[in-house]
Amino acid sequence: MKDKRYAGGITVYFAMIVLSVLMLFLAVLWLTMRYAEKNDCLRMTQTAGNAALGSYQEELADWYGLFGTDRRWLERRVQGFLRMNEKLPIGRIRQLPQYLLQPTNLWKGLFAYESEQVDAVTLHTLDEKDILLDQIDDFMGYHFVEEGMELLMGYLKDLQEAADGSSIEARYAGLQQLILEYGENYEKLVRCFYPERGAKVYITMTEQEKYRPSMLYSALQRLSGGGKTIWYPEIVEKVDWWRQNAGKLSQQNAEAARLLRIMSRQVVQIQDKMRDMDLYISNLSQEEQAGDRVKRIVEEIAGVKDKLWGLHGEIEPLMADVLRNEKLAEALTVPLEQVMTEYWLLRDLPDIVLQRALSAAEGFMDYKGDLKLEYARRKGASLWDLSELLRWIRKWKIDLHPYGEDEWIINDNSWVDELWADDSLEDALDAAREGGKSLLAQIYDKAALMEYGVGMFCNLQDQVQAEKGKIPVNLRHETFPATVFRNETEFLIHGSYNEYRNLKGVQYRILGIRLMMNLLHLLTDSEKQARIQTIAEGTGGLIVPGVGTGIAYGVIIIAWAAAESYVDYSILLQGGKVPIVKTADEWHTSLEKVLKKKAEEVMQDSEEAKGLDYETYLRILLLMTDRDTLLNRMQELIERNLRAGGAGGFSMDEMSVAYRIVTVISGRVGRYESAAIFRYE
Repeated sequence: MKDKRYAGGITVYFAMIVLSVLMLFLAVLWLTMRYAEKNDCLRMTQTAGNAALGSYQEELADWYGLFGTDRRWLERRVQGFLRMNEKLPIGRIRQLPQYLLQPTNLWKGLFAYESEQVDAVTLHTLDEKDILLDQIDDFMGYHFVEEGMELLMGYLKDLQEAADGSSIEARYAGLQQLILEYGENYEKLVRCFYPERGAKVYITMTEQEKYRPSMLYSALQRLSGGGKTIWYPEIVEKVDWWRQNAGKLSQQNAEAARLLRIMSRQVVQIQDKMRDMDLYISNLSQEEQAGDRVKRIVEEIAGVKDKLWGLHGEIEPLMADVLRNEKLAEALTVPLEQVMTEYWLLRDLPDIVLQRALSAAEGFMDYKGDLKLEYARRKGASLWDLSELLRWIRKWKIDLHPYGEDEWIINDNSWVDELWADDSLEDALDAAREGGKSLLAQIYDKAALMEYGVGMFCNLQDQVQAEKGKIPVNLRHETFPATVFRNETEFLIHGSYNEYRNLKGVQYRILGIRLMMNLLHLLTDSEKQARIQTIAEGTGGLIVPGVGTGIAYGVIIIAWAAAESYVDYSILLQGGKVPIVKTADEWHTSLEKVLKKKAEEVMQDSEEAKGLDYETYLRILLLMTDRDTLLNRMQELIERNLRAGGAGGFSMDEMSVAYRIVTVISGRVGRYESAAIFRYE
């Protein structure tokens, strides 16, 4: 009895041990299956994400080194992946944990799962500026030349110092040019009043002149009497002279009024410029204000303020006088024409015609003939030739039409053209001065963007190289694809849908940089300074009060610097190089030739030349351009080029570069969800 009891206990004990082992085995198996299924869910997410990464836009990668996939294709890709794992019968949808068990028939049914859901959610696209900039930075990491960047930074340092150091001279040069143009109009006004020679009609008349307003009324009175007209020859001569010249006299006064209106606007501009100069000088340090250059400028501005005709209210009363004179002279034309008609027909003069003529002549006696203008004459070359010289220099242009059509590639009325007028070198100078002040700070943030803008987009220099038989290549040393614009980098800088306007916008920006640097050279070269001063002191012609040698000096130095700047641009266009800071040996133009309006024909051996080529100047202009503006324009160029190249539906805002993959599966022991973020790097 005792033995049977122990035997039963052993059986129960053994059964409990077996049951415990079996439960432990089942628990381990359950955990293993759960772990395997969860791992397979993660693996499925990785597989789906990597499959999507492999479907990038090939043209985008080949042409621009950027990666992304169309979000619509991305969704189709992951849905196709889901169908491959969902449409098969459940008995055939099995996966084995490769890290734990070998595939055998015994275990096939234990580790099966079914895919329920695979979704792709786009997180970022290439139309986001920071995302595009990150990809450009990654791309440029393989194409960056450290030595070239150090050299460029040296150039930028020189340019920034020039922008800071030449500011007062550049500002004053703009004021001098404006005063010169004002003086040119003053000379025209003087010649309206006091013609030097020829049978011109005088606005200002004196009692010593042969024909004057008071004599016309007396002559007409002698024609009246008794109904019988006696046509005295000397009277007819006077009346006919006034008939011929009354209209001209009216027009001369009208021209004087027109000039006065222009000069009135110029006076306002001059006053604004002088206020800006005063404010600028007041913000300089005491040490800078004590410098010889600043003291000279302050003295010359003070002289202009004190003596320049028109700054003290002279224009308004003179305008009123010439407008009144214009009306009085114009009132003579019809009555005198009627009088002479009667004479030619040999008829007596009707009283009504005579009375009209007498009435107009009587009013004409109020014509103000004592108008006076102050001016001086000085022997020597005429100062006003310098104004004509500036106009000639502005016309001294390189024809850019062969490199860019003056027509709109894309019609978009929302775009505002920023092209400066052809005579706005001052605007270009201001832009260069303002943009040059922060170049060194900009280069750290925009170095990759700058190099990408020059290296992956075609520009004018590529066309010039093609003309010489060279094949332009991008940063990958591959030829450029077919593009909508021929001058893409210029579009990045100027932003017009007109090729020619982009070229002109870049031309004026380069001219602004060169004008600033050439002015600095002329201001620091003692030999050239002496030549300029000698010519300024010998300037002659008709001089408006307040315009002295200092104004002529300023105009000469601007004219010479501008002429040199146009030559610099011509050299760049030929594929040559122009240094930021020139030495005396690197200066091309002769002041004597410039003053005689003889164009300089400069050819350069680009292989031996030192300095910056056209593309390096483009880099500087890209640094001066707002970062977001550059990225917007790059996005637009890429989008338009890919569409034109065959990717008809391409859109940057549909180009996914980062997305979230979500996977849901059902296994033997549970339902699992996993998510992961994938991006092109």
